[in-house]
Amino acid sequence: MRRVLLMLLVAGAACRGGGARSGETVRLVAAASLRDALVEIEAAFERERPGVDVEVVFAASGAAVEQLAPGAPFDVFLSADGKHADEVVRRGLAVPGSRRVYARGRLALWLPSRVGVVPHDFSALEDPRVRRVAIASPETAPYGRAAREALERAGLWERIRGKLVFGQDVAQAAQQAQVGADAGLLALSLVLSPTLRESGAYWPVPVALHGPLDQVLVSLRDTPASRSFVGFLLGEEARGILVRYGYEGGGGERALRRAQGGPVAGGGSPSTPRHGSGQAGSGRAGGGGGARGGALLLTLELALWTSALVLLLGAPLAWVLARRRFFGRRVLETIVFLPLVLPPTVLGFYLLVLLGEGGPLARWLDVHWAFRFEGIVVGSVLFNLPFALTSYREAFRALDEDLLQTARTLGASRLRVMREVVLPLSWPGLAAGTLLAFAHTLGEFGVVLMIGGSVPDETRVVSIHLFELTQALRMGEAHEAALVLVGVSFVLLFAIRTLEVRWTSGTGSSGRSRSRSS
Repeated sequence: MRRVLLMLLVAGAACRGGGARSGETVRLVAAASLRDALVEIEAAFERERPGVDVEVVFAASGAAVEQLAPGAPFDVFLSADGKHADEVVRRGLAVPGSRRVYARGRLALWLPSRVGVVPHDFSALEDPRVRRVAIASPETAPYGRAAREALERAGLWERIRGKLVFGQDVAQAAQQAQVGADAGLLALSLVLSPTLRESGAYWPVPVALHGPLDQVLVSLRDTPASRSFVGFLLGEEARGILVRYGYEGGGGERALRRAQGGPVAGGGSPSTPRHGSGQAGSGRAGGGGGARGGALLLTLELALWTSALVLLLGAPLAWVLARRRFFGRRVLETIVFLPLVLPPTVLGFYLLVLLGEGGPLARWLDVHWAFRFEGIVVGSVLFNLPFALTSYREAFRALDEDLLQTARTLGASRLRVMREVVLPLSWPGLAAGTLLAFAHTLGEFGVVLMIGGSVPDETRVVSIHLFELTQALRMGEAHEAALVLVGVSFVLLFAIRTLEVRWTSGTGSSGRSRSRSS
C-alpha cells in the first residue's frame, strides 16, 4: 500500500513539473471586471511567449488588496482603479516605479431580455417592470462607486435606492442581474461578453456622469515573466482586445465605438442602446439604508425566523425519522442532510435559480423572493435544518419505548402522550437544536450572499456587513462587528452546552431504566 501511495505522489509531482514547462509562471490577481478580456489576453500572451504560463485569480479590488500580504504568491496586481493600486504601493508591496494605467473602463446599464425593457437612458430604471437593480458595492468596488456617482448625478440614487442589490464585486453584480434582478449597472467589458451581449439590451452610461475609471497595474515581483506580461499588456495586441471589450485605450472613444461596430461620431453622448435579442417580463419594488446597528437587528430577526421555522418543520420530521421505518427513509434522510456536505454557495446558487426572476419555483408560487428577506429566510431554514435535526432526532430516539407504551395502555391519546410525555422528556434536545440553528444563522454568509446579495435593511446581515468593511479597509469597524458576533455566539454556545449536559444526564437515566427493563 505504501509503495502504491509513493508511486502516486511521484506521478503527481511529475505531472506538476511537466505542466510548468520551463518553470516560468506569472501569477496575476485581477479586477473582476477584467474576467472575459483577460482570458483572451492570457491566451494571446501564451501563444506569443510559449515558455511562460499565466495564472489568474479574480477578485474585487478591495478584497484583492487584503490578499496581498508580504510573500503572497502574485507577480502583478491589475486593479479596477488607482486607489487600491496606490494602497498596495503605500504598504510597500509594489515594485518601485511599476505603477501604470493599462485601460480606462466604462459603465453600462444592462437589462435582460425577459424584462422586456430596452434601455435608452436611466429612465428604464423607473419602469415598474424593473424591481431589482444590481450594482457592485460602492464601498469596495470601483464600478460600484461609479454606478452610485452616475445615479446621484442623474438625480436617481434616492429614488431607486429601494431597488438596489449590492454584489461583492462587479462580476457578482452581473450574475445577479442575469439570474435574479431585472437590471444591472455593470462594467461595459462584462456586458460585451457573449453571455450578456446575447441575452439582453444595454446602454453605455455617458462618461460625464461619473469619474474616470482608470485601471491601474502594479508589479509585485520584478521577474522576467512579470516584465514580459506587463509589456504585452501595454502593447498593441492586448490593447486591441481591451478596446473590443469596451475599454478606452489607445484610440479612446472613437476606437471604442469602432471596435463595437457603432457609428464613429466625434463627441456626443452614447445614448443609443446596443442590444442582442429583446423580449418579455413583469413588476414591484423594495428596501432602505442601514449600517452596523441595522445589520445586527436584521441578523437577529433572520435568526429568530429561522429557528422558529426549523423547530416547526424539523421536530415532526425528526420524530418520523427517529421512530418510523418506511420505504424511501434513507433517500429522505440523504436529501434533508445534504446541506451538511454541500458548499453553502451551491445551495444558494440553486435557490437563486429556482426563486430568481423567471425561475420555475418563483413562477409556480408567483413570488419574488430573490434579494429579499423572504429569500434569505428560505435559504437559512434549508441550510440549518440538518444541524437542528440531528439534535431533535437523538432526543426522540432516547425516549423509553416502554414509557410511551405504558402511557398509551393507560388510555392516553397520541396527542396527550406527545404533550405530557414526549415533549417534557425531549425538550432539552429540542431547545439545544433550536439554539444551534439560531447561533448558526448569526454567522451565515455563502447562502445569504447568493440568494440575498447585499441589500441594506433587507439582506445585508452582519457577516456580509463585516466582509464589506474589510474590503473597504475599515478595520476598526470590522473589529467591532466581529466582537459583537463573537460575544453573542459565545453566550449561545454556552447555553447549548448547558442544555446538552442536562439532556445527556436525563437520557442516561432513561437509558439505564430501559436496559433494566429489557
